[in-house]
Amino acid sequence: MRKIAGHGSLVLSLLATACQPSADQATEEGRGSQDGVESLEAHASSDLVRHARHFTLEQRDAYTVVRTFGEVAAFQTDGDDAQRVEDVVVLVPRGARPRQLPDDLEGAHVVEVPVRTIGVNGDDLLALVTELGVTDRLVAVGGRFTYDDSVRARVETGDLGELGYSWHLPPNMEVLLTRAPDATFLAMNSPDNVPSLERIRDLGLGAVPTFVWAERDPLARAEWIKFFGAFVGLEDEAEETFSEIEARYRELSERAAAVVDTPTVMWGYHAGDDRWFMMTNNLEAHLLRDAGAKNPLQNFEGGARYDGEEYSSEGLLVAGAETEHWLIGDIHGGDLPPGRYMQEFRAWRDGRLYHNYARSNWDVNAYDWYESAVARPDVALADVVHLLHPALLSDHELVYLGHFDREAGR
Repeated sequence: MRKIAGHGSLVLSLLATACQPSADQATEEGRGSQDGVESLEAHASSDLVRHARHFTLEQRDAYTVVRTFGEVAAFQTDGDDAQRVEDVVVLVPRGARPRQLPDDLEGAHVVEVPVRTIGVNGDDLLALVTELGVTDRLVAVGGRFTYDDSVRARVETGDLGELGYSWHLPPNMEVLLTRAPDATFLAMNSPDNVPSLERIRDLGLGAVPTFVWAERDPLARAEWIKFFGAFVGLEDEAEETFSEIEARYRELSERAAAVVDTPTVMWGYHAGDDRWFMMTNNLEAHLLRDAGAKNPLQNFEGGARYDGEEYSSEGLLVAGAETEHWLIGDIHGGDLPPGRYMQEFRAWRDGRLYHNYARSNWDVNAYDWYESAVARPDVALADVVHLLHPALLSDHELVYLGHFDREAGR
């Protein structure tokens, strides 16, 4: 497991992982006898995915069926124009491409594995690839705005192509044609990205949609490491890594849940123009819950936006004035309202204020909270637990979070 600077080694019991057949064995087992046509008859399916809600893995003899699904909507439309995107990819051992797929897989995109070269257009995807230890297979990434110095250096020297980041534009087709990755993993988070999926495939290139961003639960996002493991031939390694992260996360959550005196905490930032974005039903809200905190704005039953629920300054004062702790500093936050307003909040008066940009490179617009923290929610949770329950995790060194400076406004 990759170490995060400032975080000690983890000593955890690993969950047992199932043995996978070798590529040669798998190829033989996947061949049908009828008319010499290779078959993809169902052999086993299962509990391969425990937390993620936007992909599934199904083992069929020598092949793996990967299904992805999610809803995409234009930015700042509150999901009114959301469209559901579903996709099926069949992973076959290299050199064993089937001549016919069963009816339920008709039209599925076929990718030979393990893939030797990779493209990604999001830094959360890059972080998961990095966690697997296969950055040497990268040929193209979103761009140079990454916290990973080694990847940024490769972009700057031209070793890695720039596809463009998913939040803004479809991937750069010229770069894709030049670099020709075996599989390009696309963060499918905008309607503008959807047409590019088939366009890339029509060019004879492998393209795979991803919905890491859509997962609300921290462990669900980290579990996408299994998704990438299936493509790069490291299924066992991905399962082992995720099981360590999951065990550490659960251990911390159970310890925090046992604390009798539950602190109240809210997480959200000032977006300007009398608007606040507060975390109610997303990754940050789940981190607070799993850290044994009570979030007065929590609403896990609601369909909260990915970036939070909007509050007016007046509404936030009514809902959160007496909250004890506040994760107020955010990478996207604007200037705070005047001090007389902020003094109305207990957390502000008591100085129990925190931020999420401890690992940031402001000069290159790079923030590790949106990169490696996605792959290592156990470390992110340890930060929250340490801040809220110092006695529980007194020897932990903060990695992603830090103490907000009230005077400096940062």
